[in-house]
Amino acid sequence: MVWAAVTADGRSPIVFIEPGVKVNAQYYRESILEVALKPWADKHFGGRPWTFQQDSASSHKARVNQEWLKNNVPNFITSTQWLSNSPDANPMDYSLWAILESKVRTKRYTSLDALKKAVVREWAKIPASHIRQLAIRFWTVSRT
Repeated sequence: MVWAAVTADGRSPIVFIEPGVKVNAQYYRESILEVALKPWADKHFGGRPWTFQQDSASSHKARVNQEWLKNNVPNFITSTQWLSNSPDANPMDYSLWAILESKVRTKRYTSLDALKKAVVREWAKIPASHIRQLAIRFWTVSRT
């Protein structure tokens, strides 16, 4: 399993969740939000305001993580404010994961490490202009 985030002006690094790990509320907060999202966003945005929205996975909707995000992210779209559960509204779900999967599936990999390297390489190849267009579309749809 992998985690990543996008903005109109960039993308986070890919974060790999090891096989067999259950992404519960605590794991999501400690291994994704605190270790991956927050440091990347602080560096990427450099104090500029930004908004975080995520899908409706149970670990994302956990009260403790909703509170953590309210306290640590400049603008956070809470689970009660999310659009209905529709992949059409989430650029990661309706486009980017599919693009990444289609690129990575073109080859066979002899190890998990080789697969991870391919995922990172193909993630970096997705044009910034495409990510920007998707992020702007999401922002527009979420505001109507």
